[in-house]
Amino acid sequence: MDAETLERLLLDRALSGLSPDVEALLAAYLEHDAAAATRGREFTAAADWARQALQRGAPAALPAFPAAQLRSVTRVRWQLSVVRKVAGIAAALVLGVGLGAGLFPRTGEPAMVMKPSGNVEVERGMAIVSAPSGVPTLNEFWSAERLYEQAQQAKRTQSDRLIWDSPVGRPRLGGRS
Repeated sequence: MDAETLERLLLDRALSGLSPDVEALLAAYLEHDAAAATRGREFTAAADWARQALQRGAPAALPAFPAAQLRSVTRVRWQLSVVRKVAGIAAALVLGVGLGAGLFPRTGEPAMVMKPSGNVEVERGMAIVSAPSGVPTLNEFWSAERLYEQAQQAKRTQSDRLIWDSPVGRPRLGGRS
């Protein structure tokens, strides 16, 4: 048996890693080779010393993982962020309402009143401006009927027709529609 294979077998035997059959064959070989048996005792002594060194102290216990503390810190951070966002929205709302109330005071009466007659009248210090004819009042401004009438008036009376016979051909102007 070569020296390298013998050393691997002796190390496995010292660490109790050999199967019973291989252990028996190695013991039979060591009975006939005194130098190999001495080398085997050295390996066994070194493995025993290593076991003793590793088993002397009691294993150190790890502290418990602070999951509850981490959860509480995360919860507090989330609550603070929500409070900050709500406070920011509330501050913007109060500022907007305050500026709106300060810049545009309401006296209970409108500053200008529109009348359809086209005249300007002054009543109790208010200018009453009438809308010129043709300008829609507020009720008529978004009227679908008014928009349809404007579209009909803007439509051109005559237009050229475009005739396109084929997708690969060029379109040509035709008669009037």
